[in-house]
Amino acid sequence: MSCEKVLDQFSACWECLEDPRSGNAGLHDFHELLVIALCAVLCSGQGAVDMALFAKAKGPFLRGFLKLENGVPSHDTFSRLFRNLVPEQFRASFQRFMAKFFEHCQGVVTIDGKVLRRSFDRASGKSALHMVSAWGCEQRLVLAQTATAKCLWNGLTCGIHLSEALMGRIAKSILLSPQCKAGVDWLEDHLPLLKKWHRFEYEQHFERVYQWQRMFFGAWPSFEVAEKAIPVGRTAGFDHLETATFLGQKANLCASDYPVIYWLRELMGPTTRIFDFGGYNGISYRSYAPLLHFPDGLEWTVYDVPAVIAVAKRKQQERPSTEEKHLRFTDKLEDASNANIFLASGSLHYCKETLAEHIQSLVTRPRYILLNKLPLTEGPAFVTLQNIGPAVTPYKVFNVGEFTGEIKALGYCTVDTWNNPDVSCYVPFHPDKTVREFTGMLFCLE
Repeated sequence: MSCEKVLDQFSACWECLEDPRSGNAGLHDFHELLVIALCAVLCSGQGAVDMALFAKAKGPFLRGFLKLENGVPSHDTFSRLFRNLVPEQFRASFQRFMAKFFEHCQGVVTIDGKVLRRSFDRASGKSALHMVSAWGCEQRLVLAQTATAKCLWNGLTCGIHLSEALMGRIAKSILLSPQCKAGVDWLEDHLPLLKKWHRFEYEQHFERVYQWQRMFFGAWPSFEVAEKAIPVGRTAGFDHLETATFLGQKANLCASDYPVIYWLRELMGPTTRIFDFGGYNGISYRSYAPLLHFPDGLEWTVYDVPAVIAVAKRKQQERPSTEEKHLRFTDKLEDASNANIFLASGSLHYCKETLAEHIQSLVTRPRYILLNKLPLTEGPAFVTLQNIGPAVTPYKVFNVGEFTGEIKALGYCTVDTWNNPDVSCYVPFHPDKTVREFTGMLFCLE
């Protein structure tokens, strides 16, 4: 059967599932995104980040049967899509797909057992590792594979063991995926034991992950209490070499970035001084540069923790000075006293001190405060933990009234606010703590 016909059959299974995207968000083909997501989950992918990494790594393979006319989709693309799908429609469409899939799952399934050579350990008395796998001959696909403590050559025992492995893999992929939140919540309301297992698996997964994923866990009343809850053995915070190098020098722009770019265009003058609070290695400067005309007198100062700044300065010395003539780096907050614009994009929630405390400490307060990707809630403020890959760090979610009230008490007025629909915070087991959209704000000193 040709690839085109197979894809047509795949698309037919999802015809009742509405594409929630509109405008530029619909750049990538809806059904191609579903195909990539399915392939990633079959390869033990856990969420949007894994889907994007799979698409990038397997680009040549995917182009063998997908068009990918607008390139490889990013993790934001997958996140926006799955967060906005209607759960009931997705469940019905997925059931149709599985029914159609099992129509083709006919023929011979071979059960094979192998011993991993030289895997025994005489010193500890451990036997060699035995692997049992189920191979679909017609589909040319490994349906399940698992390790056993000893050789299980009995066919019935092997079948039971493999069924448990296959169902366990599927169940974990569903439970640990933020995109399946609505369905998982419904199941846990009816099966309390499932919720206990889910929490245990999620805690184990949260502690083990060492690559960038937008994972959150727990809710505590203060930054200090959350710090004490960081798993033993995990690096805490950003002030380390590993966390100073794991992000790139430039990021792909998303919808949430454009309000910031608009206001920077409006506010920048011939001698503007921008203080980029938590600007990492200058990632915002490089990402915004193609859309902004920087005046010759511009000074863009990036502030971050010492480890990040040390790496950023070293990288800057390796590049020609003319490429980033406006860019400076500092780990001293008092350097913000000379700024016209105080910019903080996706950084305030990692700080123990509040924004008001930072502004109060300055000799001269900036004229404008430009904020973006800010987690705000109508409920009580709280602190969760985020696994950023190389480290685990406390992550503050602010009460909107308290946050804006503290800024206005310093003499600032609100000029503009906007939503960040492509950034959210989902804390498993705390449905009341979910922040579906982050916020951007511009304040001006009266």
